[in-house]
Amino acid sequence: MSGNFLSALIPDLYGCADKPSNWSGVLDRISRRMNARSAVIQMLRCADDVLYPEWDLRDSLSSEHAESHDRYVNNEQNPRLNLKIAHGFSGAGAIMRDEERFKPGCPHLARLRERLALIGLGRSIAVVLKIPMNRRLILLLHRASGDGREFLSRDEEFLSELAPHLKQAVELSEKVSMLREETAVMKQFTDRMNTGIIVVDRRGAVRWRNRCAEMITRQSQHLAIVGGRLRCSNAEDRRRISRFLCQVSSPRQRLLTTIGASYRNPIQILAIPVDVQAVQPSTMRPRGAAIALLLSDPDGEVALSPSDIGELFGLTPAEAALAAALGEGLTLHDYAERHGVSVGTVRNQLKCIFSKTGAARQPELVRLLCTSIPARALMEHP
Repeated sequence: MSGNFLSALIPDLYGCADKPSNWSGVLDRISRRMNARSAVIQMLRCADDVLYPEWDLRDSLSSEHAESHDRYVNNEQNPRLNLKIAHGFSGAGAIMRDEERFKPGCPHLARLRERLALIGLGRSIAVVLKIPMNRRLILLLHRASGDGREFLSRDEEFLSELAPHLKQAVELSEKVSMLREETAVMKQFTDRMNTGIIVVDRRGAVRWRNRCAEMITRQSQHLAIVGGRLRCSNAEDRRRISRFLCQVSSPRQRLLTTIGASYRNPIQILAIPVDVQAVQPSTMRPRGAAIALLLSDPDGEVALSPSDIGELFGLTPAEAALAAALGEGLTLHDYAERHGVSVGTVRNQLKCIFSKTGAARQPELVRLLCTSIPARALMEHP
């Protein structure tokens, strides 16, 4: 019976790495199999004889009553977390009960059981697994309060069989979660850049792009993403981009081209090969060469944030607003008329800007602004 149940459980257990929301259902099934009221997975970090919770996964009941469980048991007052009070865990895959961790008549255990009873929980059993970086993975099960049944040897056998799969599933889940977090961080960052980035293969199939690339390809009359592939509007550019992608080979190579060069609003493209094998040498799904395309619209407007310019160069709000306007192409007379001030006032502000930025002339100031980090790296604040 245990073998059949475990065989049916294992695929769903490993599937939780891809769908973390399924952990609750898996723990519900384990709880029912063990005739327990609750089943919880905890990741604890051990330091100075104290176990510090890093995260936990709960069955449906524990999730529903999380507030009361945390108030009475899942906190720093839990004596199970103090290895000076409760005996430490033995070898990997150890099956332990509270009676084995606390000395007979221990008042800390008595108070813990009183708090457990307040939330409807009674006897417990746990499987403890050692994890790298001095951590412990624990599957903790409780009977209902008032249920005097002991956990039996067949229960221990089931937990022992489950333990290695649980460890692998949790470690896989952590890795997948970390990759998703890193991907989300990189997406947030690249979506703030004012340079379009598209990752393609040699056939022009798009694997990934940032927000700026989506804007460029959506608005451009020369280059678009259609059906997940790069598409050029005219035959000459289609041949050019095809040859261009085939020429990119060495990771150290950088190639430049322009799409729509004979028309208005051409798009400049810098291609940088990505060494996929260096990033993931053991990949089981080789997808061919990956090429990062950096897109820039030469006729696109440069959007300078006055607040960023002011912070970077130590300008007053008025000076920063003038500097940003000059960087975007306005003349002194245009700026003065737009803001209802005299040209003389604007010239005095410009002198202060020159003094603070070190620029000697207006063209030098514009170059300084347009090559600054806010102009080169970030889009306007959403």
